[in-house]
This record gives sequence, C-alpha cells and structure tokens, in this order.
Amino acid sequence: MAGAEVCSTEQVLQGLISEGFRRGDVLAAMASFIEVDSRDLDEDGWHEDDVDVVRDQLTSTRSRPGETARAVRVPDELWQASKGRAAERGETVSDVIRRALRRYVR
Repeated sequence: MAGAEVCSTEQVLQGLISEGFRRGDVLAAMASFIEVDSRDLDEDGWHEDDVDVVRDQLTSTRSRPGETARAVRVPDELWQASKGRAAERGETVSDVIRRALRRYVR
C-alpha cells in the first residue's frame, strides 16, 4: 500500500494482518477510525494517510514489557467523553487511566 493508492476495506485489513497485527485488533482500530471519520470509506476507499492513522493506533496499543492489557467496565457515556477529552489532549484513555492509577497508589 504505497503512494496515493486507494484501497478497499478488505485490502487494508489483509495488509495490516500481513504486517503482523491480529485480525481482531485491526478490525477494532478500523472501527474506531471510522467512528471518528465522517467519510464513507466503503465508497471513497482508504487512503494511505487513513491507513497510517490505523497503523499508529495499532502500534501504540501493543503491549509493552511489564504491561498487560486489562478489561474494565465503564459506562458508555463516560468512555466516549473520556476518549474525546483524551484525543483533544493528544493522548489515549489508557494514558489517562495509567496516570490516575499512579496518583491513586501514591
């Protein structure tokens, strides 16, 4: 997927899987991108910049040594508001949660 090429959703999915990302993670990242972007990607296609955003999200969400992915229950309204605020600040909800937990255990 190079240059100004426009790809289908399936091409993006298969391309990112071939880069070593798990299918479920790719689908979740693509869905998250679609939720924020107002274009109809099935009609307009995925541009390389779109794919880069999804790839960056996948890379930033990979576990790091000494970290384990956790699941927590959060009301939908609170989660959406948190995602919006975090995005405005250039961070992820995970960043916010880690910071809050560090303060909590001090």
